[in-house]
Amino acid sequence: MQLTRWQDDFEALGIGVAAMTYDDAAVLRAFRAERDISFPLLSDAASDDAPIGAMAMALGILNDEYEPGHPAHGVAHPGIVLIDADGIVRAKWAEPDYRERPAFEDVLEDVREMLFEEGAMDALDPMDALDPMDELDPMDELDPMGELDPF
Repeated sequence: MQLTRWQDDFEALGIGVAAMTYDDAAVLRAFRAERDISFPLLSDAASDDAPIGAMAMALGILNDEYEPGHPAHGVAHPGIVLIDADGIVRAKWAEPDYRERPAFEDVLEDVREMLFEEGAMDALDPMDALDPMDELDPMDELDPMGELDPF
């Protein structure tokens, strides 16, 4: 997982990292243990209260190419979302093609510039309050460019 190689660089800036997928929590627990991943893996799987991909939809990164019933329905565009300690989406980097990913070196440079311009924002670690294997509750009202209530 590419993020593992960049984790220390982001954390040196006070940025906590996490990954989200539409896989269920059991799959993520096994993947995390198998790969010895130390950051949270968040599930955007379907639940009693939310359809698959509801958080990706709320963040504005859901790949709407796949209709309900398609095996890839619920998948997000590959990307990175920067959420500050107050749960506000500060920036998004995404690619329309699932085979491509935003370049971490470009994202890291953008984050450094943002921190510099803002006079070094408070530590950005909205994941502190989350159990790494919890499923998110995406049915809370969300504004993709505003505050994220579940955090």
